[in-house]
Amino acid sequence: MFQCMYAGIFGITHDSEIANNNFHFERRSRNQLKVSSEEREYINQRKRLELRWGFDVDEYLEKYGYLRTIPREISNRKIQVHSKLDRKHAIRLYQEFFGLKSTGGLNKKTVKVMKEPRCAFPDQREDDPYSPVRNFHFYRYYPRWRRSILTWRVSKYTKKISPLGLWKTLKKAFNTWSSVTGLRFLYTRQTPDIQIDFEHGNHGDGAGLAFDEKGRVVGHAFGPGTYTISGDIHLDTDEDWTLDVDPKSGVNLLGVAIHEIGHALGLVHSRDPRSVMYPAFVRTNLDLSQEDIENAQILYGPNPEVKDPPLPAKELTTVAPKACEINMDDIELGPDGYTYIFRKSHLTQIDQRGKLVRTPKKVKITDIYKNGPPEVDAVSFLEERKQTYMFYNNTIWRYTNFDLDFGYPKAFKGLPEVPRCATFIRDKYGITRLFLFGVDLFWEWSTVKDVVRAGYPLQTAEYFHGLQKSPEGSLRWKDGYIYFFKKDKVFKVHPNDYSVLNTYPKPMPPEWMLDIC
Repeated sequence: MFQCMYAGIFGITHDSEIANNNFHFERRSRNQLKVSSEEREYINQRKRLELRWGFDVDEYLEKYGYLRTIPREISNRKIQVHSKLDRKHAIRLYQEFFGLKSTGGLNKKTVKVMKEPRCAFPDQREDDPYSPVRNFHFYRYYPRWRRSILTWRVSKYTKKISPLGLWKTLKKAFNTWSSVTGLRFLYTRQTPDIQIDFEHGNHGDGAGLAFDEKGRVVGHAFGPGTYTISGDIHLDTDEDWTLDVDPKSGVNLLGVAIHEIGHALGLVHSRDPRSVMYPAFVRTNLDLSQEDIENAQILYGPNPEVKDPPLPAKELTTVAPKACEINMDDIELGPDGYTYIFRKSHLTQIDQRGKLVRTPKKVKITDIYKNGPPEVDAVSFLEERKQTYMFYNNTIWRYTNFDLDFGYPKAFKGLPEVPRCATFIRDKYGITRLFLFGVDLFWEWSTVKDVVRAGYPLQTAEYFHGLQKSPEGSLRWKDGYIYFFKKDKVFKVHPNDYSVLNTYPKPMPPEWMLDIC
């Protein structure tokens, strides 16, 4: 099973802890430790699952962040165990992440996905006690290189591919990213920013990052930073490396290199199978997806040599629309690509061309989102999972596509005021988080626990420079920017530093909303 590891600077201890987290209760004598009936049942159930499915399910869920890693230290002479509810919740999270039917129980389809070749970097981070992001509040910057020209070299080679073939392949992998960003990559014989080494077994990065012969872990990369190892890529020299894209021929070097370079640039995994950052090396098409391009450009901007095509003559002569005031409770993209403006109990639909969708009668929220709220206080759409979150009257609804998810709606506490709008934002580690905005404060919402996270509220003006208080709507648009709306003004916020662009605010409507006024 082919796997990779993305080992950010803080990830070394974490992955090492996970890799060594094996249970050996049977080796402890009764004089050393007394095992309760509950603990014994947990151990037996865990063994039964392992016998049935051929692998330790709990260890798998721990490793990829769906279950808390149980510490090996024993406090008060008691074994710490997961409950059945813990496992059920973890499996449900896993199923939701990979687009499977969310039942909370193991089945053949779920286990098949679990056994697929994949990367060893965790999918979930928030509930991991070793995770460096567990107690993050809010960060205005991504982990990225602070310069546009980066150097690279290979210092340890593999015998499976000729030096010339290796050099050409790696150059092509780097060009894949430079073709869509403002980055340039130069080969050097000096100390590089990104050093690529073919290594064997435990090669000095710790037991958790050791290679384990061919067919499983094929490589890992370190994210941007100021450490000596920052940006470095290690590949398992024992793999059957090949330049052929057919997986039957071996491990395709180009696909792995593009993926690992993405990590070295600060990108994390994607749940989109079309992405080169998908956790498994199962793709034969190695072109960057639109998501890959957008995420890379959020970090480093577009390629300045690639010019936008000229607008048609008709659009060049179109008179700019007059400013107008749009009353809204919030605005958000939908899973169908349409934009939805929420106002009271009704929706206004805007198609993918920016045209108003005209209907013979008003469209209610519940016409589109069955069993939804009568109105919304705030709403936000998570593109990666096709999930829509709606907040109204201290209750939350969550939809995947247009289907209400199991367990929703549910009541919540913790917001001292009614939220005015909501939007998903990526934090320093590229993790997408949901933020709710009030008059002059904002909160982070845990999409795992459905509660307000500790450490909030924070002052909006302190983190979103140039944004006026009391925004009425917000969304992350297809261009990667965050748009806030207030009366007859629109504010365009840069995704890198969360500051309003110098040319904003502008009169409503934005350029991608043509005939709303």
